[in-house]
Amino acid sequence: MSNKRLQKTSVQLPPEVFREMQTWPGLTRSEAIRLSVERALYFATLNGEAIAALASRFEPILRPALEDFGYEGYRAVARALPAIVQGFIRENPNVTWRNEALNRLELAPGELVEQLNRLTPIERIGVLDCIVASRPRRPTEYAVPDPATVRPKSKRVAKS
Repeated sequence: MSNKRLQKTSVQLPPEVFREMQTWPGLTRSEAIRLSVERALYFATLNGEAIAALASRFEPILRPALEDFGYEGYRAVARALPAIVQGFIRENPNVTWRNEALNRLELAPGELVEQLNRLTPIERIGVLDCIVASRPRRPTEYAVPDPATVRPKSKRVAKS
């Protein structure tokens, strides 16, 4: 790791995460957490461009197929993404899937399922992340308050 100043943060993790981190002798809890996050980011971005391209190309199928999943649905998606998508395709047998952004390219649902079957669990989670990130957000979602417009909390004085 570089000598850049680290940003402090606070996270709340389940006890089983800490139990797993105790198997790394010689690391403090803070070092184990930082290493875990860095490793997860590394693994998640290993094949990032190819995963993003797959998600973008097949977005007209993946978006509705994964509409019930958010970022927190990563465990189910890691295990069952091909089956989830295949089930969605079976529920919509008379649909011709086209990607409007790619000159109305006709999509082959079977090809998508084959490609999803070849992905590792981490790559499947990457597909979910791409689809969730592409969803339209409510205007206030993820908004950072403007310090110029935030009123300071008033100090109330008890009446005697």
